[in-house]
Amino acid sequence: MNEPIPTSIETASLSVHSLPSRLLHMGMAVGVILQLLLSLGMELPRPGAVRSTLESLAFTLHEVVGLLTLGLIVVWLLWLVLRRNEPSLSDLYPWTGHAGRVALSLAVRTALRHAKRGELAADEEIRPLVKTVHGLGIVCIALMAVSGALVWLGMDANGNMTTWAHLLLDVHQLTANLVWLFIAGHAGMAVLHQLRGEETITRMFH
Repeated sequence: MNEPIPTSIETASLSVHSLPSRLLHMGMAVGVILQLLLSLGMELPRPGAVRSTLESLAFTLHEVVGLLTLGLIVVWLLWLVLRRNEPSLSDLYPWTGHAGRVALSLAVRTALRHAKRGELAADEEIRPLVKTVHGLGIVCIALMAVSGALVWLGMDANGNMTTWAHLLLDVHQLTANLVWLFIAGHAGMAVLHQLRGEETITRMFH
């Protein structure tokens, strides 16, 4: 017998996101994607190194957009905690509670069962799994933004960095790679569900 999905998770899956939620989510998405794209053409300042104008400009924009994106992330997290009648912060991490873990386990088994048949599980069937992946993606994005801001604080204009800034730069680069994977997978799954007629992308703007 299938375990019932907790009411709170069912309600969250049916909730319509408010305009502030959609705007904050969109702002974060744009900021993160810009950051990733800028990282491809920039070069960090290093003692004695010569950078092209484009590399220098891309790095400066990376710093500015990064700090603005971090601000948006902080506002979004506060909004997530304070808002009502929408998915809450706990909905992104269902595994933190017993009922959520039961629902997540059921969602994983459902996804695997469909995968074995070469099918894509319906979004509503695996909602706790979708929320968990989304939540882990947010953790990576937040860690990338915070580590980047701390590197910025620990680096001077010539590129000299403290020991802890060097360590955080490694964290920043590692999480950036994970965010690349998250963005690609998140967008790819959304497109697949949209093509199946589930209107996953359409619902983001309504």
